[in-house]
Amino acid sequence: MSVELSAEQRRAVETKQPLVYCTAGAGSGKTRVLVERIAYLIETLYVSPFEIAAMTFTRAAAQEMRHRMVTRLGPVARRVTVGTMHGISLSLLKRMGDMLGLRPGILSVYNEVESAALVESLAREMGLLKGKTWKIPKKMIDATFSAYEQRGELPTGSNPAYALFYGFQRRCVENNALPYSGLIMGLKLLAEKGGIAKHMSWKHLLVDEAQDLDMLQWSIFEQLRADGCNQLRCR
Repeated sequence: MSVELSAEQRRAVETKQPLVYCTAGAGSGKTRVLVERIAYLIETLYVSPFEIAAMTFTRAAAQEMRHRMVTRLGPVARRVTVGTMHGISLSLLKRMGDMLGLRPGILSVYNEVESAALVESLAREMGLLKGKTWKIPKKMIDATFSAYEQRGELPTGSNPAYALFYGFQRRCVENNALPYSGLIMGLKLLAEKGGIAKHMSWKHLLVDEAQDLDMLQWSIFEQLRADGCNQLRCR
């Protein structure tokens, strides 16, 4: 059953524009707009639910959206891709990881402690860490990894952490693993290589809390938009 919408909400729900920003305060009904947009696409425009994806920033938000969609649309809602960016990224990497040198299927995800332990193990193997003394400033190492995971910046050969960084990347591929902080970068690489456009049928993407997107996440959505995916971004 449809719900009552304000004139502004209905414009967002029924828009024909390929890219729309929906800005409103907390508790103003943004999730309702997203759910009704999905319902409109399926019930009025006859869009396949397999062609729709909705991304959120927290598991709780994803669960709430899924619950509202099922209440609104019934079982058909389960065919819509809904989840956090990290969760959806992991799901896609399990299917298409071979595009990044990984083996499809079971993929390990390292938490911060496990990632740090692997970096330290490699540093000892390479003679960059003896006892508790680093030959390279630890802040430089952390900054190198963060630049890649947050902005997609690869270190150059002049970076003292260059060998350690690429050693870590190689070991992850060997172990068929990714650090949790690298899942978004994995999603970006899949998008750039055309994996999402080729293997997923998404024609409509809805993004909740878009104000929290960082540069890397923005670049992913821009790539998907360039590939023909219409987007409604709520913030």
